Amino acid sequence: MLSVAHNELSPEILLVEDDSGVRRSILMMLKAHGLRAKAYGSGATLAQDPLARAARLLIADWQMPDMNGFEVLASLRSTGWTGAGLMLTGYYDAILAAKARQEGFQEVLPKPFLDHELIGTVTRLLGEQRTSP
Repeated sequence: MLSVAHNELSPEILLVEDDSGVRRSILMMLKAHGLRAKAYGSGATLAQDPLARAARLLIADWQMPDMNGFEVLASLRSTGWTGAGLMLTGYYDAILAAKARQEGFQEVLPKPFLDHELIGTVTRLLGEQRTSP
């Protein structure tokens, strides 16, 4: 029996975005590049998914109605999750970027972003996860 952490059906990327159009677009983009991703409309929905801990990357919007990106990452970390974090925001500034890194996000990507910017960042973060001890 395969463990959840190595199950090929488990997503390697968790996407939490409250805007359904943005969420759908990002999910399609990730899947078009051969990445296994699962999308959630809220942090609370993600928290209820038992497969979430198997993922290696969280992509989270900063401002959402139920939980902000910081809270989503903290919720995952409280379960022992050690994956990488990428914050998306339409309100980018240096102070937010510094706080995001301090709170455990490896990268912050301002919206709107180009496809290659997102895919390049995701690919790099997943590669760093594969090579970290």
